[in-house]
Amino acid sequence: MFKLSDIPVDSGAVIRIPAAGQRAMVEAYRSSREEPVIAKLAATVLLLRESTEAPSGFETFMMKRAKTMKFVPDAVVFPGGSVRVDDDGEIAWAGPTPEMWAKRLGVDASVARSIVVAAARELFEECGVLLASRDGESPIETVTDAEFWLNARRTLEAHELSFSELLSSCGLELRSDFLHARSRWTTPEYQPRRYDTFFFAARLPQGQTAHLMTSEATLSDWVDPQWVLEEGDAGRLHVVPPTAYNLKSCVSAGSLDALMEQEPPIDRVMFRPVGEGDEMRLECVLP
Repeated sequence: MFKLSDIPVDSGAVIRIPAAGQRAMVEAYRSSREEPVIAKLAATVLLLRESTEAPSGFETFMMKRAKTMKFVPDAVVFPGGSVRVDDDGEIAWAGPTPEMWAKRLGVDASVARSIVVAAARELFEECGVLLASRDGESPIETVTDAEFWLNARRTLEAHELSFSELLSSCGLELRSDFLHARSRWTTPEYQPRRYDTFFFAARLPQGQTAHLMTSEATLSDWVDPQWVLEEGDAGRLHVVPPTAYNLKSCVSAGSLDALMEQEPPIDRVMFRPVGEGDEMRLECVLP
């Protein structure tokens, strides 16, 4: 029996999961001989904080997606979303350059910039955590003017403002050094909605708090990563395999400090259907 808590994280390991619920979709895709839907670029952030109460020694901020969402409804996920066109605009920047990120992520500099900006923007939009500062100083404390920042989040979510425009108006620069790339997962080719998602980790900046504000999710909380895996195994939470893998890789690091020092490979990972009929399963090889 497949268990999320047993998911491997070592390089070269193979993840195998049952495909019973996907069988009809896989067979329909195979018989259609159509080209797969192009995967949209996306970014998501494992927001982390130390915790003496959590067995793992740290917690991550997670949200439960609304049941009305067309992609992984009711699943517990990290803050994140699709890359927007305006994520590629000029933006005040501190930390590793887009060219450095391009090398790390395996994409060109323009795409790398969009991905990093999307990660920071989505984190701010959905939970109010802002990875930015003035002239390389400590991260800004968004709690000092709560109403202003709530309005900023609303205008960002409504696409009435770009992230670069927000930072510029506040005299802030994006702190790309606060983000740490963890993995890259692409939705299987047979799915009608596909995303090419880059997973990042970030510490909760001192002086900031996380609180949910998005129409895409209904609940949020700080949780122990191991607890999420166990609740998923018990059937009390819907945890998709890429989320489970990233949770397990965090737990395997041993501590938050050790996790932030890691530089795992960011090669694309994608499940592929293997076998036929009742023997069908989904497999992927970890980089």
